[in-house]
Amino acid sequence: MDSDTEKIEWRVNVQAIKKNYFEVIGYENDGLYEGIVMVLQGEKSHRWDIGIFKKNFPNIQLEDIKIIEKAGKIFL
Repeated sequence: MDSDTEKIEWRVNVQAIKKNYFEVIGYENDGLYEGIVMVLQGEKSHRWDIGIFKKNFPNIQLEDIKIIEKAGKIFL
């Protein structure tokens, strides 16, 4: 490769990461927690559907998800 005319780029398949997020981070879905839960999400971050949380936290309600203003980052 001629370093003056070519360069290496790193590209990420964001859609694949989103689709397989829990496998990528090594998350194990091995149980339920039925106690009190609070989820913190950055205002600028991806918003997970409450159904994702209900898989492990069946008693979670929308008011248990708190949005932190001006926090987070959107990956496009």
